[in-house]
Amino acid sequence: MDTDRITAAVFSSDNKITEKILSDLNKIEFISDIILVSDIGSDYKNIIISDYPFSAETVRKIIDAVSTKYLIAIFGNKRVEINNDSFKKFIDII
Repeated sequence: MDTDRITAAVFSSDNKITEKILSDLNKIEFISDIILVSDIGSDYKNIIISDYPFSAETVRKIIDAVSTKYLIAIFGNKRVEINNDSFKKFIDII
């Protein structure tokens, strides 16, 4: 298990915002994997399609896909500022 890296699960509800979040996450060195959870199909490489994103079945699929010690859930309905420094602080605190 990768102990200094983070898997991000992005719950998509607004494609435009989600695309920006995915782009920002791909620039962060501490993020090793990104899982997109959506109710519609996508050409994104690591996607879980579910009409019920917070169901036990979907959460189990996310947990099974995680290969890191940490998982961060990001809800893609609002813009969030994500950068290397914030993730470094998160890892340093833990």
